[in-house]
Amino acid sequence: MSNEQRPVWHKRVTEAISADELAEREALWVPLTEEVRELVSTAILSEVDEHAVALARQHIRAAQEILGTKVDTGSFGMHVNDEGLAWNWGNAATGQKNAVAPPLCQVPIADGVRYEADFGAGYEGPPGCLHGGWIALILDHASGRAAHLEGNGPTFTGTLTIRYLQPTRLGPAVAHAWVETRTANKFVVRCTLSTEDGVTAESEGVFVLARWARKPQED
Repeated sequence: MSNEQRPVWHKRVTEAISADELAEREALWVPLTEEVRELVSTAILSEVDEHAVALARQHIRAAQEILGTKVDTGSFGMHVNDEGLAWNWGNAATGQKNAVAPPLCQVPIADGVRYEADFGAGYEGPPGCLHGGWIALILDHASGRAAHLEGNGPTFTGTLTIRYLQPTRLGPAVAHAWVETRTANKFVVRCTLSTEDGVTAESEGVFVLARWARKPQED
C-alpha cells in the first residue's frame, strides 16, 4: 500500500487555511469545549431543585439547536492544510472540540512524550479515583504519540499491557511515554502515569507504523 492509498474509513479533509487562521479557529472553539466539559462536572455534582434542572435543560436544548444549524456527518477525521499542518479535533484523548476527552496537555520534553491533566468528577471510577478505562486510554494515547514522533508517521496499537499499581486519585496526573526499542516499522513503548502518590499505573505496548506511512521498500 503506497503513502497515498489510505483505507476508505480514513477520513482526510484538506482545507485552504493558514496557520494564523487555524489558530483563530482554535481560539474560538476551545473555550466552548472547556465550558461543556465543566458543564458535565457541574451536572454530576449539582444538587439544585427540579425547577433549576428544567431551566438548565431548556438552555442546553437551545445551545444544541444553535450549534446544530450547521454540522458535518460521521467523524471529524484528520484535517490538513497545504503548509503541512494536521489537526484531529475530534480525538477522544486530546480533541480540541471533544469535551468528552480528558484535558490532556502535552508538555515538551527531551525524552519521549509528557502529558499533564487535572481530572475532575467526570472521570471518576472508584470513589475519588480515576476510572481504569480512562487510565488505559491515557497510557495508550501517550504511547502512540511517542511512537508517532519516533516514526514520523501515524501508528496503531498492536498490543498494550497495563499494570495498575495503586489507585489513581482524581486531580493532577502526569503521563510519560518513551520508545524503548524499534525496528523499521515497529516500536516497543513504555509509559507511566503518576500523581503525588507516585507511579499509579504503567504499560508496555507494541505500536506499528501505518502501512500508508511506510516507505515502499519497507512494506
